This record gives sequence, structure tokens and C-alpha cells, in this order.
Amino acid sequence: MIAPFKDGDHSSGVLLNLDKNGNVLKRIPTGGEALNFVKWNYEGKTRYSYNQYIYKNEPIAVIYSQAVVLDENFNEIRRFNLLPFNGRTNADPNGLDSHEFILLGDDHYIALGAVEQRVNNIPAALDPVANTRVIATVIQEVNNGQVLWEWNSADFPEFYTNSLQSNDFSSNDVADDYMHCNSIYIDPADSNLIVSFRSQDEVVKLKRNTGEILWRLGGKLSDFPITAGQQFLRQHDATISHDEGKTTVMLVDNGLRGTRESSRILEIQIDESNKLISNFKEFAIPNTFIEFMGSVQKKGDTYFIGGGSAKSVLEYNYVTGEKLFELDLSNPSYRAFKY
Repeated sequence: MIAPFKDGDHSSGVLLNLDKNGNVLKRIPTGGEALNFVKWNYEGKTRYSYNQYIYKNEPIAVIYSQAVVLDENFNEIRRFNLLPFNGRTNADPNGLDSHEFILLGDDHYIALGAVEQRVNNIPAALDPVANTRVIATVIQEVNNGQVLWEWNSADFPEFYTNSLQSNDFSSNDVADDYMHCNSIYIDPADSNLIVSFRSQDEVVKLKRNTGEILWRLGGKLSDFPITAGQQFLRQHDATISHDEGKTTVMLVDNGLRGTRESSRILEIQIDESNKLISNFKEFAIPNTFIEFMGSVQKKGDTYFIGGGSAKSVLEYNYVTGEKLFELDLSNPSYRAFKY
């Protein structure tokens, strides 16, 4: 499953359901640019979702959208926006950040927002102007139209210090996208959230319902001692798994133009209690630099990789290094999934 899109053309989009050889089984046109095409199963139902373009906050690389839910036959049944909460009203912008949407039931979901707001809690050492404009990450869980809880990154000033890009707090010319959240994943062991922040080079575990930060992996404030070779750059699609007593964070380590123009798949085995990295495995994707976007699924001895801005879908046997599948696309796609 994949939703390729044309750079600069937000007027139309398409969802593609492909067979294992890359042939199109189902093509679903959308009324606007489509991103983040995902399949869900719950309560004996099959559902699909994607994020449909509303507008882009220029020059910030955030695309605002509606989350669209489809039934098992790809018919639209729901649309969702960011709901008013904690001072925001229906008059405020309510587009969702297109990077993530998690469907838990037909009216139960976790949504991502990128909310422009003015703050005055930036550390003085960063020379902030008064009422600094920032793009705060907002995570919201909703059931039956009611906000169960919400997390806002602007409540945690340490993220300003940890930011590695879009962090010129001394000017209000542009709202600083100092977090740039690009994935949320529910930990199957405890239902807490694994969250990836691109502008921080950091993955964070949040306690669901309270928003407490349980740990940070990567970046300048990592709770886990991490070597230069282990540090990931502008990562995407961070997930967590627990197998035979081992806890592993997996992600796409995109790399960074001018620093390391190559991409890796990382599996970082962690000891959550003692905040240690107990094992580290990397797979350098041959001849590939996924500068933006991207996803990875581990299936047996293979990685299924959504190539994002590299305009490809790849599958490798990570033991032998053999390329098992490649689909070249004429356009980028945010993610690609194999079911």
C-alpha cells in the first residue's frame, strides 16, 4: 500500500493497493494530495485511513490535513480534524499534521497536530524574542468526539535546547518548527507512546494519558549513553518491539545532507530500566539516501522499506544483503506498507 504524490501539486492524489510484484490491484483517486495510507484491523473490522491535504504552512515543511477513514471496500465513512482543547477554539486552525494518525476504533483515534503558538518559556541562553512563534507538537487522543488527553511540546522547555534545526528563537519572521514530529507508535507492552522528533534527532517515550516523559533516546539530551556511530540523523518511523525479553527500537535513520548522505535501518536494543543500549544493529541501505520521509517493516529476515523522497520501495534480506524487491516511483511517498 502506497500513496505517491507529486511535488508541488496538491490538487489531486491517489491511493494504490499493489500485489507482491508491484502491480496495481486497486487505484483510489482522492480529492487532494494523499499521504500516510494505512490499513487497520480491530473488532473484526478492516479499515483504511489516509491524510488529505488542506494547506501547507510555508516555509515550514508541515502539511496540514484531514484524516479520512475508509471501510473495507475503500468507501469513505469518517473525517477527523484537531479538536478544540486547552484554550483552542473552533475558530482556530484545526488541520492535522499529516505525519501520523492512529485509528483505534471507528470513533477512537490518536491524532497529531502541529500548532503555531507564541511562547515565553524559552531558556534565556537561546536569546529568544518575546512571544516567540513556534510550531508545537500536539498529540491528542479522542473517543466519541471527546478529547481524553492532550500533550503539548511547548510545556517542556528542554526541547528548545535540544533542537537541532528550525530553532532561531531570536526572530519572529518564521514560526520555528523546532520539534517536527513524524511518527507515533503504541508500545504493545504497556500502551505508552513511542514518538519520533526529526528536528531533535530524538525518540521519546511518553506515558499515555499523562504525557510524562519516560525516556529519551538520541539527541543532545539522551537518557541512554549513545556513541557517535549509534546516533541517528533526522529519523523516521520509530517503532518498538519486545521479543524473548528483549526490547528493540527500530527506525529509518535518514542521514543528513552535508553530513552523512546515506540512510540506514537501525535496531537498537535497550534496557529501559537501566537506560542502556545493550545491542545495536545497522543495515546500510545500498546506494540510497532517503533525505526525507520513509518507513520500515521487519518481516522474518527482511526489511520492507518505504523510500520516501528516494522515490522507491525496497525489500532486502538483511542477513544476506540480497535485494528481494524494488519498485521505482516517479514521485515520492511518505510511507509504504506491506500486509
